Amino acid sequence: MAPRVADLLLEVPIIKIAKLYTYYGDNQPFFNAHWFPLPLWFISTNRLFDLVPALLILLLMSSRTKWVIAAIPFIMFGSMYVPYAFVTWPTVSALHSGASPLIAGLAATHTIVLGVAATFAGRSWLPE
Repeated sequence: MAPRVADLLLEVPIIKIAKLYTYYGDNQPFFNAHWFPLPLWFISTNRLFDLVPALLILLLMSSRTKWVIAAIPFIMFGSMYVPYAFVTWPTVSALHSGASPLIAGLAATHTIVLGVAATFAGRSWLPE
């Protein structure tokens, strides 16, 4: 829960004050350009950006071979965006196909469920 709150506290001011980037689309679900400039479906996927590379590195490090250390940068950068493709495809497909706001909202709800489920699944694989 704390990472999602930190995400809101850090990302919303960057969007509102610094205008570093913005989200576009008339059918952007769970989004308001003035009051909530960070789509809710995106928040549920941000945890996977660091969780999946961490899990892969943990898995590789458990092999205890020396070549793993050299592979860490490649694993990190190669696996950061894979979870986005895995969980955001419904919303991205809806946004890029010009789907109605209702369909985009349903797709975003599916993305949120996939993102939360993938986060819990990844969390269950971490050692205690």
